[in-house]
Amino acid sequence: MLHPFDLFDMAAAQLASSDDPSVQLAGLFELIADELQLDAFCCYGPASRETLHLLASAGPAAGMASVGGLDLSADLCADVARERQARLLTDLQSTADPRFAGLRDAGLDVFVCIPLASEGRLIGALGYGRAHGAPFETEELRLLRSLSCYLAIWLQQLGALSFARGAARRMSSLLDRMRVAVVGVDGAGRCDYLNSAALHLLDRPAQDARGGHVADLLAGDDAFRRLIERRDPACGEMVTARNRVVAYRISPQIDGAGSDLMLELRDVTADRHAAALRDLVAREIDHRARNSLAIIQSIVRLTPAANPDAFRAAVSGRIDAMLRAQSALGRECGEAATLTDLCRDELDVASTPDRFCLAGPTVELSPALAQPLGMVIHELATNAAKYGGLSRVGGRVDVSWRLTPLGEVVIDWCESGGPPVAAPERVGFGSELVGALTRQIGADLRWSWQPTGLRVRLAFARDIGFQR
Repeated sequence: MLHPFDLFDMAAAQLASSDDPSVQLAGLFELIADELQLDAFCCYGPASRETLHLLASAGPAAGMASVGGLDLSADLCADVARERQARLLTDLQSTADPRFAGLRDAGLDVFVCIPLASEGRLIGALGYGRAHGAPFETEELRLLRSLSCYLAIWLQQLGALSFARGAARRMSSLLDRMRVAVVGVDGAGRCDYLNSAALHLLDRPAQDARGGHVADLLAGDDAFRRLIERRDPACGEMVTARNRVVAYRISPQIDGAGSDLMLELRDVTADRHAAALRDLVAREIDHRARNSLAIIQSIVRLTPAANPDAFRAAVSGRIDAMLRAQSALGRECGEAATLTDLCRDELDVASTPDRFCLAGPTVELSPALAQPLGMVIHELATNAAKYGGLSRVGGRVDVSWRLTPLGEVVIDWCESGGPPVAAPERVGFGSELVGALTRQIGADLRWSWQPTGLRVRLAFARDIGFQR
């Protein structure tokens, strides 16, 4: 017979040969069957507090144990497991005890059942049998008990490993359902775990991402790489190679198991863009408010006040023109107004649609351009209604514009059907305001007093106020 140490070495090699417990135990039985003249083998593990389940069986005992579940209130192995005392039966074919009917039916004459326990906890029961063989000798029983202790420890570790694997699967499933990207980093800075959100953020397949240095995958700067190397807790933001803003949190693992670092990543690009837009809108509102107040102050200060009614009408009309320009911007979500809207809004106040004509391509105007240009058109429309083409029945105003290859907008204002016009002897407030507003937007303004009516040409850069 083999030395026990040799037998245990062979048993250890067999148990390490597969991940399937039934395959491992069946192989172990084949290993010891010839050595100990065994004909049957069965191994039970706990299914609940009241039952055992069959892990493996071989030989005639396979038929006896094929039920797979063993009630702890009956059967020899159940008695052994419940009482945690080994039982040795001999001359089974001569006994009529109903508890051993299964063993007799399996053709066994000698059977020993040994409890499997580790650290005071029941693991299961092992049964070995011989058909028409000699009883087990004392040395054989001692060897079987030692082997059973060995198997009890192995089964306990197998259960712990199974539990750990199940917990790892559950944790991995939980992490995969998280929206936050989670990356496990080993001591060399390499990724050894990435959840689904991390793979999506990195835009890489798992086989390419795992094993790569986390700083290279994120295209982080040298400062981020040094943080990974120091393995200290840290948080911050970086811009990746894909031009995404990523917030990160580095957490060292203090239990010494698994990854050295856990890295949480969140793509905050949209948040940062939204914050930048809020800041831009706030600055734009502040700029417009200051600009509007400055214009209103100029209007009030420069408008002649000799006639209170005329003063109120002039100031009110000009402030209304500012509000209409703001409304035109509002129709386009505050980003741009169109030249068509601006002209129509002002001429609708001064006349009726049948007395003016607008013609030209769609031209978007920035907030910086829309307000002063709206007031210029207001002054021209007001002047036409008082003294020019809209002051008489049958008179009209034609406004056309075009785009030049140099990116300029050229507006032609043509009045007809009104009284004869001539160049004014002095410059009034309206003309001063128009001049100041056109200078504000860098426009070229030309007046022409024709016998048929006033003509004005206004040229300015189309992209004033738009971010390049």
